[in-house]
This record gives sequence, C-alpha cells and structure tokens, in this order.
Amino acid sequence: MAKSKLGDKPSPIQRNAVVARNIVVGASVVIGAIIFLVGQSVALYRDTHYAKTQQDYKKLQELSVDERLEYFTSVLGEPTYQDRSGILTEYTYVAPNYFVQAVTNQNKVVMYSVTIRSANFHPRLAIPGHSIHQRKTMFITLGKTTFAQAQRVMGVDPWGVQGATGLHDYGYSEIYYLGNPNNYKDTVFTNNEAAIGTSQAFNQGYSAVFNMLSPYNGNVKFIDSFLLGPSSFNVAQSNQNSQIVTKYLSDGAIRAGRDSLVINTYSETSPTDNELAGIEKLPLVTPFGPNYDEVRNLPGYFSPGN
Repeated sequence: MAKSKLGDKPSPIQRNAVVARNIVVGASVVIGAIIFLVGQSVALYRDTHYAKTQQDYKKLQELSVDERLEYFTSVLGEPTYQDRSGILTEYTYVAPNYFVQAVTNQNKVVMYSVTIRSANFHPRLAIPGHSIHQRKTMFITLGKTTFAQAQRVMGVDPWGVQGATGLHDYGYSEIYYLGNPNNYKDTVFTNNEAAIGTSQAFNQGYSAVFNMLSPYNGNVKFIDSFLLGPSSFNVAQSNQNSQIVTKYLSDGAIRAGRDSLVINTYSETSPTDNELAGIEKLPLVTPFGPNYDEVRNLPGYFSPGN
C-alpha cells in the first residue's frame, strides 16, 4: 500500500487506527482513575473503621461499677432498652460493635456487662489481680479467650458457675473473686446467646453448652454464698461449694467444653453494693449481658425460634 504524501488526507484505515488508539488511551486513563478511587475509598473505609474500633475500645475501658447511670450515658449515648425487676433497673446500650448492659440500684451502676456484637470486634479487657510475688494486670480478649484459658489467666478456680440450655436458649457464666487486688469486685465471664447474632455463632455456643450440661439435665448453678453478701455467708457452705465447683471443673465433658467455649461477655459487680441475689431475679436466661428476646429483633439477627 502506498504511503500518504505530506498534506494528503488520512485514509479510513489510518483514521480508524487513531480512533482506536485514543479509545484505548482514554479507557486506560478511566480504568486507572477508577482503580485509584477504589483504592482511596478502601483506604478511607479501613482508616475510618480502624478509628471507630479504637474509639469503641476506649469507651469500654472508661466504664466502671459504682458510677452513676448518667456517666454511662455520657460515654455510650442513650440506652436502647430498659427493664425493671424489684429494686434493680437494667439498661441496654446498643452499638454496631457491642452491647453494654448496666444494672442500677437507685441510679448507681451495681453491675455492668460488655458483650461483643461484631465477629470482628475483640476488645482486650484489663483485670487487676495478683500473683504470688506481686500484683499484676491480667487480660482477656472477648471473642477469643476460652473459659479454660481465663481460668489459667485468673490463677484460681471460679467461685460460681451458672448455666442453662432450653429449647431455643442457652447461657453459661463463671464468676471469679480475687479480693483486694481486684478491688473486691466480682468478675464474670459469660457466653451469652445474644453475642454477634449469627446462626453460626449461636449454634456453636448452644452446641458446646448443651454438651457440657447434658449430664446436669441442662442446668447448673453453683453460686458461693460468699457472693451473695455478708448476711448470707456461711463458711461451711462456702467450703462445700468450693469442693463442688472443683469436682465440676474436673469432669471430662466440662473440661472439653471449657477448652473450646469462647467468652463473649465480660461483667463486673460493685464491691460496695453486691446485688447478685437480685440480679439473678432478672428475666434472663443468663443475667450477664443483654436479653436476647429484645435484641433478636435488631436488623440481621438470627432467631433460633423461627
């Protein structure tokens, strides 16, 4: 094919080649811009999500028993749910990453619980404690630490165990008391059915607790009389309960279950106004953490009864 002379009009083939080249260049620019914008959006989401997660961690670290309810509201915002039982009122704060349950007596928080709501949210919570030689701060991570691991971290057996399974419900808690090093507070670790809210999370928790408690007809409750206050305390009963708990923890099925069952809820009770006896009367399968019958209606929550 003869070449075009200078000044000659380009042939149709040449014009089409120029158009195609321009289209390719333009498409490359557009694709590059899209990739850049997507990358920027992902980075912004990641940075925003990270910042929000860190903010949530900080909020949870600021909570403490014996504060006024107004303090909890100033940190967490307004509570979503409220229930009353006798002298106690239970408030539930709902956030994308967590639930916080605050139980009050005359507006003072006598117990609070933190329950994870997101499978990707794992707050690391500090627990003042002690070792043989010195005080130390211990840590558990919600959604990762198992009950067996928590016992090794605490360095003592739990003072109380409470668990139950029903047709569509379950809950399991272990209660620890470390005395002065933990400021005389009771620390409670729980697998609460309301955590995360997916069928996988519920079924894993239910299956583990069901297998653990089947030899006990689906229900255990070893609460040391010491935890119910000085008026209930009986040394002989306390020693007897300690032996019962020790025997319970040595059971093969219990050991296997505690090795795999993950803690998703952390609670602590007031050292100056111990209301465990009253808290047990709250209308919950397990008193530590949110009421599943309320939060199951939140968007995206799995309902085992359906």
